[in-house]
Amino acid sequence: MHTLLPGHNIYFVELPLLIILISLVYSATRFEEWGAILYEAVRWGLRLALFLIAIGIVLYILHHFNSIFLTTLAALVLAVFFIALNMWQQSTGT
Repeated sequence: MHTLLPGHNIYFVELPLLIILISLVYSATRFEEWGAILYEAVRWGLRLALFLIAIGIVLYILHHFNSIFLTTLAALVLAVFFIALNMWQQSTGT
């Protein structure tokens, strides 16, 4: 338990901070100008956040519906979504 923020939820305080810091460090290793670093950090942070949300959705379905079929279907739909997103980003050159 933290003494500065007793009873806080790590998903609302520490997870966004980690996503921001990881995105900035990753982007800073790829680029030298601040504009490019911030652009790539925002883009990479959004992809990381979407990936974590997708995992949460699959785990939510598994927990509440207790169905392997629905969980597998949700995982496949999310995988197709991320593959399509990646292909779209590569085709637009962003």
